[in-house]
Amino acid sequence: MSSVRQVPSILTFILDADANEHRFCTNPDVVLYVGEPATAFHVEMDAICEVSPVLKAAFTGNFRESQEKKMNLPEEDIVNFGRFIQWTYTGSYPLAAFEADGTAEDRIMELAELYVLADRYDVATLKHHIIDRMYEIGQCSDPAAGPPHSIIRYVYDNSTRLSGFRKLLAAWYLNTRRLEFKFSDRGRLLEAEIPELQTEVALEAGLRGTDNPFLRDRRVFYEPNRISPPSIYH
Repeated sequence: MSSVRQVPSILTFILDADANEHRFCTNPDVVLYVGEPATAFHVEMDAICEVSPVLKAAFTGNFRESQEKKMNLPEEDIVNFGRFIQWTYTGSYPLAAFEADGTAEDRIMELAELYVLADRYDVATLKHHIIDRMYEIGQCSDPAAGPPHSIIRYVYDNSTRLSGFRKLLAAWYLNTRRLEFKFSDRGRLLEAEIPELQTEVALEAGLRGTDNPFLRDRRVFYEPNRISPPSIYH
């Protein structure tokens, strides 16, 4: 991002989940209706288009959104989407599990949810920042503990094989499996449940080995912006 935009105050939607309208600048020109029932997010088109090729295509291309200057996003979680908007304006985002001394699993899940959203809108810089925060967690964790299986399930259910977060989880899981004296029954059940995990773990082992991924250059897991944004706005 070339500059940091100012917002009136810290995003009130995080503190007031019942609010059904949020305004993030003095002169908003587009409205995003998020969740069900819908909550209106009034934002600047330039701000969201600068960070997201997907939203830029919707609001500047030959689509209804470019004429009406509004978009309906009923599938999005209000708080998670609000974190994305706060990051768009300030370069940071609050995570409840970090601020309230939550568990490692809680923290990783919040990062996973935000990464999935950032991936949906092709926000590469935010995805890089989330990988950086994952490294902060991983480098302070017991390598043998591995990623929580609930996180693996969530990410594989909500991402594609190109996801950097998913590749990082596969590498972390592989390293954990290597450290086990005997591959656990839970691991076998997980791989049977998620065949793509088994495939990607094998690919990871062939490409980069089984070492601790948090000792590698984190940029291995960075994703560039996609050339053709996915069509999510029809």
